[in-house]
Parts: sequence; structure tokens; C-alpha cells
Amino acid sequence: MNQLLCIIVAMKAKSRRVHLEIQKHRGNPVGLIRSSFRKDGKVCHATYGRITGLSLEQLRLIQAAFQGRVVPEDSPEAL
Repeated sequence: MNQLLCIIVAMKAKSRRVHLEIQKHRGNPVGLIRSSFRKDGKVCHATYGRITGLSLEQLRLIQAAFQGRVVPEDSPEAL
């Protein structure tokens, strides 16, 4: 899991804002680390990596981290 956090930190350092896109149309869900941008008026995507082997709930938690919606466990705002 520490390697994943290193990837997230490295991806945040890029000039484009990255997000995690979850694809569920396969047997197992896959997370794609991507950024979106416009090129000649069309929306394009750049894919930086894939996250496989995790459950849908785990991928959603990582997606929330990319969106800044994760609260530290010891925070008073945590449930």
C-alpha cells in the first residue's frame, strides 16, 4: 500500500490534475490513473497507470483520496 501512496504523491506533482477512473465492465474492477485535457476542441485523456487486484470498495476509497475527500482516522471529523 505504501507504493500506491508514493504513486499518488508523484501523480499529484504533475502539471495536469489526475483522477482515478474506475472501470467495472470487466470481471474485476480496474482503476485507471488519468488526466483529462482538451486538444483541438476535443476532450482527451492521458493514462498514467492501472490499479488492479483490489475490490471496488478499495478503489472507491482511493478515488476519494484523489478527490481530497479522505479524513484521517484520528481526526475529530472522522466517524
